[in-house]
Amino acid sequence: MRLKRVPRPSGRQVRVASLVAVLALVAAGAAVAVSSALTGSSSPAPAVSNQPEAWLGIDVTNSPYGGVMVTNVVPGSPAYWGGMEAGDVITRINGRPVATPSDLRDVIAGMHPGQRVTVRFEGSGTTYNAQIPLKNRPAGTP
Repeated sequence: MRLKRVPRPSGRQVRVASLVAVLALVAAGAAVAVSSALTGSSSPAPAVSNQPEAWLGIDVTNSPYGGVMVTNVVPGSPAYWGGMEAGDVITRINGRPVATPSDLRDVIAGMHPGQRVTVRFEGSGTTYNAQIPLKNRPAGTP
């Protein structure tokens, strides 16, 4: 039995395919950046309100371990002063289980600056319960 030889793509074909892939990734990144700039983050745009928006000062993502994982803590934010760090996993907020980033956003969205939020999170092998006073969202922060 003789194997059929598969033709190799030319150098030009490889370069064109690579260029198309890079341009697709750049376009996707630009779309995400524009969307984030318009909405302020990956969360849905808030309804128009004359109340200041409560802010915890963290970015989160789904955690493979349950809860949501903190990916960024803004220096000087309420979460920063509450002892939270990137890599911590939030499991409860105000006694409610947290399974997705939207669970966390829903609780914070119903609160006002100055109110305290109880956050249960795990980090460095320890479980913490922190009472964190929310602040006004600073201008220009997502």
